[in-house]
Amino acid sequence: MLHAGALKKFGLYGIVMIAAASMQIGQGTLGQWFFWCALANLLIVGFICMAQRDLKQLLSWSSVAHMGPIFLGLWVGTAKGEAAGIDAAIFLMVAHGLSCAALFLLANAVRTRTGTYRFEELGGLAARTPVLAAFFIAATMASIGLPGFGNFWGEVGVFLSLRAEPLWVQALVASTVVISAIYALRAVATVFFGPASKQIEERAAHAPFGDLGFTERLAATLLLGASMTIGFVPSLVTQCTNTDARGIAAAALRSASPKTPAVPVIPPAAPKATTPAPSAR
Repeated sequence: MLHAGALKKFGLYGIVMIAAASMQIGQGTLGQWFFWCALANLLIVGFICMAQRDLKQLLSWSSVAHMGPIFLGLWVGTAKGEAAGIDAAIFLMVAHGLSCAALFLLANAVRTRTGTYRFEELGGLAARTPVLAAFFIAATMASIGLPGFGNFWGEVGVFLSLRAEPLWVQALVASTVVISAIYALRAVATVFFGPASKQIEERAAHAPFGDLGFTERLAATLLLGASMTIGFVPSLVTQCTNTDARGIAAAALRSASPKTPAVPVIPPAAPKATTPAPSAR
């Protein structure tokens, strides 16, 4: 929860504030590698998420998958001078930190009650823990970018900043929304709906478990409430980042532009002193 929600953002903050302009990560060979690695992150990690059978591992990999749009926003901002890409990347960093922290909090609540993260050992929890199910579904909707949550504006902003790129790039980036919806909704269906597994039945018979407690509800409410707040009023974040995003994009373009060598100025030669000719006597 702390790693995905906060520590990753420290590294991204370093990329935004240091590497984005000074290291020219969007230019030349480094820029090409940065672009292709960001696309690979989107697709490869998305398919890895679809193969997971453990709730915690799924959330961990999905957190990595959400770094792809952030990297693409930084790339288009530094390579093409699109300040909107950097602005959207920063916004998505904030929104992802809230939604991902909420998901890890609620996943830990699932494990506390069931003793497992394995999909095959879960199922039917919505009937026993309806509040937990409601919060988890809301956090999942926030993670996949449902309108009304902060992730929506971050992802849409990245997509719009790539509007000048080839159509195949836009299609690949848009496909990640479908991929994330597949693995996230499948996890919700497996954990909270359908028949309860044998392990759940046995655990409930020997050690009945209840729904979310007060502190868990309070923490989830604060995280999801903050996500919804910036989802309905995105200017709370953008008014703090717009100026900096424009400055970083402009600095990246200036550092990438070829430097015109200064022409040395040669001072004019001083006039030679002339010796007057001796007069004839």
